[in-house]
Amino acid sequence: MAYGFMIGPGGEFGIDAYGWTPLYASTDGWVESLALAHHARYWATSITKIKGAAVDAVDLDGYEPVPAELLLGRTGHLRRASHSCCDWARNSPF
Repeated sequence: MAYGFMIGPGGEFGIDAYGWTPLYASTDGWVESLALAHHARYWATSITKIKGAAVDAVDLDGYEPVPAELLLGRTGHLRRASHSCCDWARNSPF
């Protein structure tokens, strides 16, 4: 699959793969997500990937949400990204 990362006319960061899909409201959001993922991979003793309904079964009691940049969902609407990893995993095709 051919794709490219792009910056939109309003500063949005996204991917162009057979059509423009904005992912973050700014490049800052993208950089922040990479930094957070790197930090988690560096310090984690194990990583388990889940998706779909299994995301809802994760007990997040005792954890604090991580404030993040504004994300652009699949509809292109802005939303605040606390627990965004769970929202993404629930809807991810991967």
